[in-house]
Amino acid sequence: MKIHKKAAFNEIFVKHDAHINRYIKRIIQLFEEGIQTVLIHGLSASIEKCVRIALQIIDQYCGITYKIKTSSQDNKSGIHIELKKQLLI
Repeated sequence: MKIHKKAAFNEIFVKHDAHINRYIKRIIQLFEEGIQTVLIHGLSASIEKCVRIALQIIDQYCGITYKIKTSSQDNKSGIHIELKKQLLI
């Protein structure tokens, strides 16, 4: 039995059966609250949804940078996307 760490306040774990707008609203809320970095995680069936979420956020906000990491564990692929809101001066 694997024990997963509890999500930090700026981490989003995407499920394949939840609607994409739910995650987009949460990420926008975090940015509006002053959070500078949001991490989006997804496994297997939710990888495509993670990418779509990140692309929509990048399109909606100016100054968003991103880093993408992939992983594989127990025959499951994963994606981890870091969205960082840059301070515009």
